[in-house]
Amino acid sequence: MNFMKDDKVDSKYLPTKVWKADRIRLFQNVRMKVGTHAGKLKSIRRESKKRPRLPIFPLPEPYDFEAWQKIIFGKTVPYVDFEDRKREEELESQESTKQVEENLEFADRILDIDKLEHGMPPVLRVVLRLTSHQISGLFDLFAELIEANQALQLALAEWIFAVLCIQQTPYEPAIASRIRAICRNCRKVRFQIVENGEADSRKQELTSLNFIILLISNFFDQKDLSD
Repeated sequence: MNFMKDDKVDSKYLPTKVWKADRIRLFQNVRMKVGTHAGKLKSIRRESKKRPRLPIFPLPEPYDFEAWQKIIFGKTVPYVDFEDRKREEELESQESTKQVEENLEFADRILDIDKLEHGMPPVLRVVLRLTSHQISGLFDLFAELIEANQALQLALAEWIFAVLCIQQTPYEPAIASRIRAICRNCRKVRFQIVENGEADSRKQELTSLNFIILLISNFFDQKDLSD
């Protein structure tokens, strides 16, 4: 059953079957390459010169939404205050200790996120360090940012794509609920763009919305949210 009938848009704003098939193949290929890269990184000793030395920083805790917004957007998008949005989930002490140890080890490469003007793209060296708790928190943040801003900025779309690339399958019901929230909010924003006559001025955003909706509904098997 499709619960999103009120968010349907005219077929002329929807991607073709060929476009959908092409994007699913693209996503599958990227996931495969990411998995291969992750395996290679694990096989390289930390102190090896072969290991990428990209800027890193203490990754925020899962529901530090302020810090994550700085990483995604820098100062390009007004900050959304999610006060009282802290979740009951807590990082396991073992993971927190491990994160602190990593921060100390790479202290020479700590990046001050408060100085980020345009945010930081989801580079693999960062994305592959995300814990399952951080991934859950990010999915919640993604959904809430789309709803709060009534928009899907390119930087946010890139982060959603990157985190979906590392989300393992099969996944737990809690993850399904989170990615469904992202998809539902994407559908709502797309509907509003069309209803407000902004399809031409926000064409790139419509494409990004269609892409995220496709990935979650098709690849992650949430068919009732598909077009």
